[in-house]
Amino acid sequence: LKQRPLAASTINMVLAKLRAMLRQAYEWEFIEKMPKVSAVKEVQSTPEYLSFDDYGRLLEVTCGVLDEMTLVILL
Repeated sequence: LKQRPLAASTINMVLAKLRAMLRQAYEWEFIEKMPKVSAVKEVQSTPEYLSFDDYGRLLEVTCGVLDEMTLVILL
C-alpha cells in the first residue's frame, strides 16, 4: 500500500480492516497466531487559515440572503 499515492490515514483504514479480519480468523481458529499489523505514522499538518484579504473577499461574495448563515459558519 505504501507504493501507491495514498494518504497515511487511508492506509491505516485498510490496515484496520485487515486487523479485524485477522482477529476473526484467529477467533475462529483458522490461523494459529494473530499476526502484528502496525499502523503507518500519520503526519500532523497545521491547519490553514484565511488571510484578512481572503476573508474580506469571501464576505463580499456571500453578501445578501446568506449573510447570517455565512457569519455563523465562519464563527
